[in-house]
Amino acid sequence: MYINFWYPIVVEKELVEEPVRVEVLGVKLAVFRDDIGRPAVIADTCSHRGGSLGKGVVKNGAIVCPYHGWSYNSAGECVDIPTMAVGDQKIPARAKVDSYPTEVKYGIVFAFLGDLPAEQRPPIAWDAPECDDPEWRACEIKVFDVDYYYERSVENGLDPAHNEFVHPNQGAPTPTRDWVKDPIDIVKEDFASHFTLSFLRQNKGLLGNDAGAEIKDGDSEMIIAGSGHLGPNSVVTWISPQVGQDFRQYFFEAPISDKKTRIFFLTTRSYMIDPDFDEDIMEVNMQIALEDVDVVKEIDPIRTPDSNIKEVLIATDAPILSYREYLKLWKDKGWKIDWKKMQQLKGDVALAIPSPARRNAKGWVLDAVPLIDPNHNRSVNEN
Repeated sequence: MYINFWYPIVVEKELVEEPVRVEVLGVKLAVFRDDIGRPAVIADTCSHRGGSLGKGVVKNGAIVCPYHGWSYNSAGECVDIPTMAVGDQKIPARAKVDSYPTEVKYGIVFAFLGDLPAEQRPPIAWDAPECDDPEWRACEIKVFDVDYYYERSVENGLDPAHNEFVHPNQGAPTPTRDWVKDPIDIVKEDFASHFTLSFLRQNKGLLGNDAGAEIKDGDSEMIIAGSGHLGPNSVVTWISPQVGQDFRQYFFEAPISDKKTRIFFLTTRSYMIDPDFDEDIMEVNMQIALEDVDVVKEIDPIRTPDSNIKEVLIATDAPILSYREYLKLWKDKGWKIDWKKMQQLKGDVALAIPSPARRNAKGWVLDAVPLIDPNHNRSVNEN
C-alpha cells in the first residue's frame, strides 16, 4: 500500500449530518461536513485519550469526540476543550490530528492520503468526460467490498488474457494477436499506463442483444477493448461489444487492509441512455464484476509476490509488469507502507497517514505509519 495518492472515501450524498468512520490503508478516518458543508477527512483518533472521532457528532462544522467532547475542525485543529472553558487557558498546540485534502468527483469524496504539496500530487482520478456528455449515461456509483488485496484486483482489470475464460457474460472475448511478434503497445504516463486491443467475441453475452446467443454463421464478432491504471488503485476499462455500443467503467479502489478492498464502481454507456435502463445495466455489469470476484478471491498468495520470479509471466502479462514497474518506482520514492511493521505497532501505538501539515509543523501525538526506506529496505517513521 502507498501513501501520496488519492483514495475514494465515501459517496458524497451519503455524507449527511452524522460523521462517518472509514478504514483505508489500514488506518481509520473520520469524515464529516464542515461549517459550509464541504467534506472533511481527518484522522479518527482523538489526540487526548484516543477516542474515535468518527463515532462522535458534528456541531457547528466541527467534529466532537464522544469520549470527552474535544472538538476538531476540518483542518484537524482542536478548537474546543469543554473542561478548559473557564479562564485564560490555551488549547495545547499538540491538540491536533492529521487532515487530508479532499475533492468531490463523480459524486465520490476523494482524499489525498499523504504529505506531498499540491503541485506534486498525482491526478485525483481518471477523467470521464462522458459523464457530462448528453449522448452518454452514467449509472449511480455502486460501492461493494471484496475479500482480496487491491493489487490483485487492479492487476485483474489490466489482464487481457483472462476475459476468454472468466467472462462468458461479456461474450468470452478472445485476443486476436501473436503476443510475441505483436506485443501489447502500452502507453505510459507519469502516474498511469493503458492499452487498447482487438478481441473476437464468441457469443453475444449479456452486453449484446440476444443475451447468450451464439454468433451466427460460424463467425466471431470483432470488438475493441482496453484497460489502464492510474496510480496504484484506479482502473478504467472500455469495451465496444457492438457497433454503436460503448461502455466505459471506472473502478476506484480503497484498500481497507491487506485482505479486503472497497470498490467504488462507475459505469457509463453510449446506448440505452434512458435512466429507466440503469437498474438492468448495473445488474449486468455487476454479474460480470462478480465473475472476477469469484476467481480473484481464490488467488494464492493473497498479496502480490515481492518478486516476479514467484510467478511464470509471459507476453500477455505485459500490462501487469508495467503496473508493477510503477509500484517499484513509488516504493523507491519511499511511499510504500511497511505493512508488517505497522501490524506489530498496532495496539500499542496510534498511527496516522502523514498529512501535508507535517511538513511544516511538529508536535504530533499520532505516529506516522511506518514506511519502507528504499535505501536500507527497513522502516522509517516520519513524525
